[in-house]
Amino acid sequence: MRFIIQKKPLSTNRVIKELEVALITNFFLVLQPKPQPGDLIEIFRRFYRHWAVYVGDGYVVHVAPPSNIPGALVASIMSSAVDKAFVKKQRLRDVVGRDKYEVNNKHDDKHKPFKPSEIVQQAEKLVDKEFSYNLFSNNCEHFANELRYGVRRSDQTLPCLRFRRQMRDPHGTLKKRSSHQRSWWRSWWTRSSAAV
Repeated sequence: MRFIIQKKPLSTNRVIKELEVALITNFFLVLQPKPQPGDLIEIFRRFYRHWAVYVGDGYVVHVAPPSNIPGALVASIMSSAVDKAFVKKQRLRDVVGRDKYEVNNKHDDKHKPFKPSEIVQQAEKLVDKEFSYNLFSNNCEHFANELRYGVRRSDQTLPCLRFRRQMRDPHGTLKKRSSHQRSWWRSWWTRSSAAV
């Protein structure tokens, strides 16, 4: 018995569905707030928030893993697995994809932002440079905040860092010890953790 596999032409339903998705995506991008140069863009990925700096003409500068594979899921998996990334300049719509985004200059009340022209100029200088990446201490939010305010800060990692600190010292005993004892305890903890 022989099976003949025929290539089916695109069905009308599939074409209509793809057109609907494209129209909805473009319509959603039109409804988004119009960013100004120097604004921070918060992109709502499924499990985290990605940050970029708007530099004008529909482009953003952001930190991305060294992957040529497009897609937010791949980027999020890659970024947590690597210790280096690259600063990229890309169209906002390409970085956002189907995700929502908003202009979020949330620390303007705490920190004085640099002038928009300075932010854009500094961001443009960093394009295509390698970036030492660490999910907890040097990620895309740290990068964006440092460009706008001169302060490396990531609010989305604070709960993780608090949890990590709590796991290292669940009873708060490190606070009750002298600085010498704390440094001994930390070095012992590091050695024992590395051995596991």
